Amino acid sequence: MAEHVICASSFTKHSLVSCGVAEDKIDVVPYGVDLQIFKPGRPSADRPLTFLYVARKSPAKSLECY
Repeated sequence: MAEHVICASSFTKHSLVSCGVAEDKIDVVPYGVDLQIFKPGRPSADRPLTFLYVARKSPAKSLECY
């Protein structure tokens, strides 16, 4: 019923197409970061490591380790 679908891989796109979603409604936008734009520095004692986590919290994600 969606007008457009964005997915992260060609595998997901092909899975959606095999389920009946029109291929021209799907765009693949891979996960990642453009390192030409984002240049992270190394953590240090005066600048601790900080990261952004965007996903659901579940035992399968092993967030308890952090």
